[in-house]
Amino acid sequence: MEVADQIAVMNRGVVEQVGRPPPPLRGAGVMSFIGPVNHVGRSWVRPHDLQLQLLPGDGADEAMIERIV
Repeated sequence: MEVADQIAVMNRGVVEQVGRPPPPLRGAGVMSFIGPVNHVGRSWVRPHDLQLQLLPGDGADEAMIERIV
């Protein structure tokens, strides 16, 4: 992706998204093409973008962990 002027993500022969690198990834299908994603609230996030805490903090959202892999 570092040398591309434009990136297109295709799913079963259909272009899902086109953009300049780094692409503004939207939607689970496009995001999961590059790696694992989780649905948190209305957003799709990558595991490394989350920080788990036992106690609530500023800007924190309560969530339930359903599965650990």
